[in-house]
Amino acid sequence: MWKLRWLFLVVLCFCFTPHLHADCNSPHYRVGKTYDYIAPTVLLDISIPLQDFKPDKLICLATVLRQQYLGPEVSVGIFSSHKAAVNYVPLGVEYSPNAVLWASQRHAEYYFNAEKHEEYLLLVPDALSLNLKSPFNTRIDLPATGEYSCRLQLRSRCLLAFDHIAATSEDGSGTVTLTAQIEQNGSVSHVRLASPDAISSGQQRALADFALQI
Repeated sequence: MWKLRWLFLVVLCFCFTPHLHADCNSPHYRVGKTYDYIAPTVLLDISIPLQDFKPDKLICLATVLRQQYLGPEVSVGIFSSHKAAVNYVPLGVEYSPNAVLWASQRHAEYYFNAEKHEEYLLLVPDALSLNLKSPFNTRIDLPATGEYSCRLQLRSRCLLAFDHIAATSEDGSGTVTLTAQIEQNGSVSHVRLASPDAISSGQQRALADFALQI
């Protein structure tokens, strides 16, 4: 039995262009919070428009950040909201709803360490799961060469952002069949249970209700 804790709703996906061009177009970024007290490490948060969270654009942005911020170690959080980039604080044991909102808008991270000869981008669909070992996150080692694929993708399209959804904490498993309509623009609408009359228990109803949120 698998304990349901959290699942996520896909809200954004982009095609992954595997090869970089010499004239790659880096997105414009705005500097949010800077952490000067950790010198000589360069640590800051920036924001870019949501539509610029594409792997090829992020790789170009990493090149710009490396040239702009010189230091033995550089760590840059990349947010989809400038307000979040200004106000973000790491979540602790206790945190406010605003802190969760700000944290949820951090969808990428750039990291460079000269001593370790390490440089990479981390794509973070679930912004509340920054761990390198997270099954949702994609690490792109830099400089980027060859082809890369995201850990989460659909028909070669990277899934880059999710809304956090709280699930029931009760143990449970089962199969829920849904029907839906796919629009011309690729969006999904009119999601319904295929056989609502077949649900006979409270646990099945909880699973069905949760499936309808995803």
